[in-house]
Amino acid sequence: MRPRGAAYSVRSWPLSHRCRIPAPRCRKNTLGHPITVSDNPRSMSLFMAGSLRSSLENARQRMIAEIDARDPSTLLNTPEDTLADHFVSEYEVDPLVIAAREEVSVEVVPTMIDARYLPNRAVWDRGEPVPVDGTLVRVRVPFTGDPILFGLQASTWSPNSPEGEISGNTVVFQRAWGSTPPNDEVTRWVDEEVSRLRQHVGYQGGEVHEHNGQLRATALERIRARRSHLLASQNLQASLPFKMHPRPDAPLTFVPAGVKKKSIPLPAASAAPYRPEPALSDEQFEDILRTIRAMGHSMERTPGAYSSLGEEDLRSVLLTSLNAQFEGSATGETFNVSGKTDILIRQADRNLFIAECKIWDGPKTLTDAIDQILGYLAWRDTRAAVVLFVRRRDFSAVRDKIPTTVTEHPQYQRKVGHESAAEWHYRFAQLGDPARELTLAVLAFHLPLVVGAT
Repeated sequence: MRPRGAAYSVRSWPLSHRCRIPAPRCRKNTLGHPITVSDNPRSMSLFMAGSLRSSLENARQRMIAEIDARDPSTLLNTPEDTLADHFVSEYEVDPLVIAAREEVSVEVVPTMIDARYLPNRAVWDRGEPVPVDGTLVRVRVPFTGDPILFGLQASTWSPNSPEGEISGNTVVFQRAWGSTPPNDEVTRWVDEEVSRLRQHVGYQGGEVHEHNGQLRATALERIRARRSHLLASQNLQASLPFKMHPRPDAPLTFVPAGVKKKSIPLPAASAAPYRPEPALSDEQFEDILRTIRAMGHSMERTPGAYSSLGEEDLRSVLLTSLNAQFEGSATGETFNVSGKTDILIRQADRNLFIAECKIWDGPKTLTDAIDQILGYLAWRDTRAAVVLFVRRRDFSAVRDKIPTTVTEHPQYQRKVGHESAAEWHYRFAQLGDPARELTLAVLAFHLPLVVGAT
């Protein structure tokens, strides 16, 4: 027997007319399913058209296949983190979020109901429709997220799935009564339908979150594997390591224990064959930063000895400490100077490492230092540091301004890796070539002026 108000109820459509995946004009979404845009959507059983787990796995496999199909020049000339960001943005799934109860709208419309399918109605001739006055209640529930998820069943599910229409970013439920229904009856029905909708969306949440959380690691693993294979086939290394090692007589007592280590288009990468370039390893960069940290903390313990020094003198203190710890392959002076505040490691005509030493005089100090670093001619994977000496008493206020100042820079890409109370690491795109990245560490040390100093 048909449900009541069958001529107009969401359950009244003949089985042949029910539409699980609507079929007008369509495109492909992240999960690889057709998404339809319908001007007159029909009721369908929600969360019943396919398996969510299978669809998510299909999306993961298609991402891997796209990485494998990417041309070698793009894969080798574009930073792996940038590649990973792109593929994640293409294949992560936007989870469904149902709007709050106060955003749900209810429309009450007078209509005609076929009395043959209403309870407590005696109709002797059931061969023809018997129209009577009735009431149609239509409920619209806004949502955000990928609408194709309404057709996919989570691993945890309930057979009591809701039925409704997907119209744009709204789920529409409707029910017809053979009279004017009481307010409490309508309210109860609306709450039940919305509750069932939230329940089934909740079933999906864990699987979608797990898929999105694992996507970046999967992309990076595949990117690195393919890059290694391409480089091995060319008998090349990913970069030419810069030969630098600690001096055998360098004191080690300063080393602190325990050192913590939405579609995004790919930047235009060079189509030229990949050529390896010199680069500092992560370990070498961390060794340099460890030396700067140790010297900076030593200055903070005796600020009176350093608070009156200018930027050039402070730079000289760090330079001496760095060259006492490291030596290059051809010269004992691995770290060189340029200008008044710069410390450089050069290879051929470009820089492997750049450090700027600045006395904080507001956010512009940091912005200008970043601009100066980006103005240097650098290799593909240049490392850099801005070392800030803060003489103001309110060191915490200065620390709070640093992350905001960095992220507002037009070449800023993302935060990476290490972060502490006074140290932050970031990735920047190099000027003129967004496929080349610069890793920037910002370190701040507190050297307040001694009493009576100006």
